Formats: sequence, structure tokens, C-alpha cells
Amino acid sequence: MLIIKDWEDYFNHELTWTAHIRDRLYDKANLSQKKALLEIGCGSGELLKEIGVQFNLKLYGIDINQNKIKYAKENLRKNMIDAKLSVMNILDNQFQSQMFDVVITHFFFLWVKNLRECFNQIHRILKPNGVLLIFGEPDYGGLVEYPDTNLKKELFSQMKNFGADPEVGRKLNQYFLGKFNIEEHFCSSFPWISNMNKTQLLNDMNFFKEKLNAKKFQSDLMKKSIEEEKYFLFIPVFSYFLKRI
Repeated sequence: MLIIKDWEDYFNHELTWTAHIRDRLYDKANLSQKKALLEIGCGSGELLKEIGVQFNLKLYGIDINQNKIKYAKENLRKNMIDAKLSVMNILDNQFQSQMFDVVITHFFFLWVKNLRECFNQIHRILKPNGVLLIFGEPDYGGLVEYPDTNLKKELFSQMKNFGADPEVGRKLNQYFLGKFNIEEHFCSSFPWISNMNKTQLLNDMNFFKEKLNAKKFQSDLMKKSIEEEKYFLFIPVFSYFLKRI
């Protein structure tokens, strides 16, 4: 179980939501035959570490946060994964055209202000028939919770305060049409049910209690419902396997 202390931990926790999809798409995209892979928004480097353990690729990662790049470099070094990491914005990148066989993202596009230009740049740096794997983009606007503890509204507000678009998952396809062909797509998640995920849900609840508006988020109701095994939470997550046109 991941102990969640900050939003970085929470986003790493979200990697567990798409683990089954990533394994499927690694195989579908034939990563073992690819040469160069870029992760946009590489954060702590956990996803590059996962790929570096399984595949022999030239790995690249970019993030606009210098502290995250510093942490990711150390994370990958400790795990003996060779990757070239840079502080860089994909909207103003210095990569050569048609440089990569594969570009990957995970919970990245919700932070992007100019999605159209972002997909233009990804299209530019991918080789013809290159692969874009979007491992997960959440849609907090589609969050289903029972009983209603006001979690949806407060998460929505918090994400907007951080500069994110909480409903980006439902919007992505309009930006990559004409640039990429859809090979496979998913709208998935798994329901968080308290009699199956009680410990993790209580851990999440403590994190939300600390980070969200205590006067609006009903943490006591969430805790009581979890302990009585009457709580349900579902967040839709959109994933894509795309090929560059």
C-alpha cells in the first residue's frame, strides 16, 4: 500500500490505476522492437523505470519542474536505468523532427493549456507510423461517489486551482484526429469498494482530509461509510494507443 503524503504521491498512486492497460499496450505497441522513447511529464521517473527494466530502449524524459527532474534522475540512477532527462516544455521543445519511435504520457494532458499545439509537437517529433501511448487521462467530472461526501466538487476545485482541466479525458480525441489513427482505446477504471479496498481508501481519505477544504469535504461521512463497508468510488480514465499519420 502506498502511503500518500502529498500530491506527487497521489499521482504515483494513480499509476496503479492503469497498470493492466500499460502491460497490454507495451505488447500491442511492440516496444521490444523500438529504439527511442520519450515520456512527456516524466515526474518522479517511475514509468521510465518500469519500461527500462523490461525493454532495451533509448529513454528520454522531460518535465517542466526542475525538482522533479532532479528526483527522477536520482530515482533512475539508483535503479541503474539509463535515461536522458531534461527540464523542458513540450510546447517549446528542442527535439529534432521524427526523432522518436514512441512517445508516452500518463495523467499529463490535464495540465496542458494548449492541447492543439501539444499534439502538433508530438506529431512532429514522432517518426512516420510512430506510436503515442496515452496511458491514462482522468475525468473527475465523471466521478461517481456513494454516499456523496462532496469529494467530487472539492477535487474538481483543487485540480483547477493547480491549473489542471479535471474533465480533459472527454476532450482529447478532438485534438488528435487527423494527426493520429486510433489503434485501440479504453475508458476504464476499477470501482473502489470499501470491503475490498478499505485500507487504501482510508489512507486516501486522510490525504483528502488534509488537502481539501475541511468545511466542505465530509471526511467523517467518508470514514464512517468505508468502515461500515458502504462506500463506493469510481473515476473514469481514458487511455489510447495511437499511430502517427
